[in-house]
Amino acid sequence: MRHRLVALASLFVVSTHMGACAMDRIEAEMPLLTFSKQTAPESESLIGGQVVRSPGYEYGELLVYNRLTEPIVLEWNIHVRQNFTPIVRSSAGEVVSDGRPFGISGSPSAEASKHVVAPGEKHTIKLAGLFETVPRGKRKPGIYCIRVRFLAVAADGHGLGIWESNEISVQLKENEE
Repeated sequence: MRHRLVALASLFVVSTHMGACAMDRIEAEMPLLTFSKQTAPESESLIGGQVVRSPGYEYGELLVYNRLTEPIVLEWNIHVRQNFTPIVRSSAGEVVSDGRPFGISGSPSAEASKHVVAPGEKHTIKLAGLFETVPRGKRKPGIYCIRVRFLAVAADGHGLGIWESNEISVQLKENEE
């Protein structure tokens, strides 16, 4: 029961204020999941003898901090991102994501991969494709609020609770996925 209480202590209550992302934290300690927005710079590469320019893009970076007394297991067969479900809200506050986890479109590997986050350890995960769970018909240019949900599982397979990150504000530009 202690684990569930620790996990619930890091949940966030979402509120909207004039379309902006706002979070009212219910916690006394450092959160278990911290979500931040990063920007990849523009880049150039040589492909077939020609210089190809790639525009910069925004992506999420999730810090998983195991504040529990037992290890947390991240297990996947496509990508570690499939442990996390994005909750994407439009500027009007409507949830536009479809409820599935990141990274489930791809070829599964024959054997599952796993990463164990030991007690007190921190693990950072890059979450690109922030809008991959938003149906194309709902992807409109504008500002979106995104947070991440995680079902924490211990090494012996028992659940440790559902954790949610803070929310970040991300702009979806015209012709961007």
